[in-house]
Amino acid sequence: MLQPQLVLLHHLPEAPVGQQFTKRSLPPSSIWCSAVGKPHICYHLPGNESIEGSSFGVNVLDYLKTLGLLDQKDRYIVPSSFLRDHSPVFLTAADNVYYRPSLMAIRSLQEHFPFQKIVFYDLGLTEVQASHIDRLCNVERIVFPFWKYPNYVHNLKEYRWKPIIIANNKAGPKFSIVLHASTGHGIYSATSPEVYKYIPTDFNRVKSMSAMMYQAGLVLAFRTKQALEDIILWYVACALKKDCMGPEDASSFCRFKDREHLAYAGCHRYDQSVLNLLLANRLNYEQEQWSSGFNSFYRIERHQVNDTHPPFEC
Repeated sequence: MLQPQLVLLHHLPEAPVGQQFTKRSLPPSSIWCSAVGKPHICYHLPGNESIEGSSFGVNVLDYLKTLGLLDQKDRYIVPSSFLRDHSPVFLTAADNVYYRPSLMAIRSLQEHFPFQKIVFYDLGLTEVQASHIDRLCNVERIVFPFWKYPNYVHNLKEYRWKPIIIANNKAGPKFSIVLHASTGHGIYSATSPEVYKYIPTDFNRVKSMSAMMYQAGLVLAFRTKQALEDIILWYVACALKKDCMGPEDASSFCRFKDREHLAYAGCHRYDQSVLNLLLANRLNYEQEQWSSGFNSFYRIERHQVNDTHPPFEC
């Protein structure tokens, strides 16, 4: 079920130990498939780049270029200089069905961050709903350009639009991806086997207790070199490859069989599965490296509607 999503582009205090990517430059040549070469791109497993996924195809490469993910300059943030002149930006998105619950998220942001910009991605609002969003204080509405992408991106429940929104936003400062809430099960248990065709992994390590899956409904995202090249590029590539983020047999209903919830449960969490897998591969399958460790600074209440406390209009 589609829920209002929040992506926070924000600056944290000095990050705790373990929450920074180790320095590793990704040579541009390493994105190309070894067998067929340019213009086919393939994901290579960090730490063992001889392990290569299948080609994402030339069409996906064209989309990545359009999003600026392969540009060689002006696509990264230098935190020390960027943070002096820029404020946090909040991104959220909803269609006409989840418009009313999204208003509660906007109201909460307006109350707690009254001077910060909120970017609302319109995934299919009615004219009346869109007009209302346009009147809200500090809110900018952007219509998601579904017409630019394959038809399957319009299947909102596969969340392919979310990586595209993150990649398309250039207002993120420091760290790139931090997730906050554990799902209580492993990455392997809720990731379709079809995904590994494109994003290979170390199965022994991804099945361990140290590689738990974290919810992707609240994401702290920053645009740095390592994050863009190692995570976001492949996150978007998978979203734009039909059978990567949303395989035909994918189901969100899980059937857990083991006590630790580590065995494959016959389910798939779409963008959440892919994002966690990429982070685990890159960060040594140690969940502390891609989770904040903070559970008390936010609360998510699903399907919440309160017409007596609407967002502030300007």
